[in-house]
Amino acid sequence: MADTLGRGKILLGQRPRVTKSLSGTIFEMIWQGGEYVPSDEIKTPRHTSLLGLTIGDVLNNGRETAVGYKQNDHIQIIDSAGKTIWDSPDSYGGSMIYFDAPKDDRGQVENKQYFPMRLVVWQNSAKKESEVIAVKNHDMAGGKLEFRKFTKTHIEAFTWSGIDLAPSWKSRQISGYIPDFTVGDFDNDGQDELVAALVIKD
Repeated sequence: MADTLGRGKILLGQRPRVTKSLSGTIFEMIWQGGEYVPSDEIKTPRHTSLLGLTIGDVLNNGRETAVGYKQNDHIQIIDSAGKTIWDSPDSYGGSMIYFDAPKDDRGQVENKQYFPMRLVVWQNSAKKESEVIAVKNHDMAGGKLEFRKFTKTHIEAFTWSGIDLAPSWKSRQISGYIPDFTVGDFDNDGQDELVAALVIKD
């Protein structure tokens, strides 16, 4: 699901590849003949997962642009031709949810494939511009080991500067890790709130 500025909420879907379940052609889905069917293709680089991808006015130019995670958890902005026009120097997200993929070599005990986390494109009405909001879970091993152990976390927002996604604001750092978050008017006061789940201890 993507919350667009001009068209409201739209549903996205992905047709997985046979050998890569977290990649494949991504479509906007429409309701037709009593079921959801693929409509317009959203062009992306070959190994882009729909999980962790959304569309919105990322560049603040009035057009819909895709933003999502690369396989290494770096954020990428994708143009209408499916080319990456920018990717973050640091990794973000950091999910603990994974599935066991087929082993790549004989020496592997298991091949954990972690699902990418949510990204949100949020319209900041006070500044009249879109922000990309992401979680940054800090892995104590820096992503260099096969297992993940997150000790601290924060949420960070970015605004397109014309050349990159520049930091706009971030929450304070807290112990534990955030598995998911969203933005919405949860107390019906006309103002959006940031709501996150926090795991303090496994």
